Amino acid sequence: MMGIAFSLIPAVMWPSVAYIVEQNRLGTAYALMTLFQQIGFFILNLLIGIANDHAGAGLSNPRGYAPGMWIFSILSFVGLTFAILLRIRETGPQGHGLETITTASATA
Repeated sequence: MMGIAFSLIPAVMWPSVAYIVEQNRLGTAYALMTLFQQIGFFILNLLIGIANDHAGAGLSNPRGYAPGMWIFSILSFVGLTFAILLRIRETGPQGHGLETITTASATA
């Protein structure tokens, strides 16, 4: 599931940036997105490692991985919440038009 989420989020997020950001600032927008994504990966790896060490996770104590799994579960629900909030905003009057984007084959 994490692999699917990891591949679907950039597949949706990255193309939508080209519709929202001005063309002369597009490179900066992609760079900032990558920067924040990598910082998030770094912090999450540290957090999971600290949780596993604190709980004594290992072969002799498989229940020690539970705090890390709780962190992943909570982050999943936070991500789902933000996805729902984004959908509500984009379908409302203050949306950026991401819901109205069509491909050339769909308009033909």
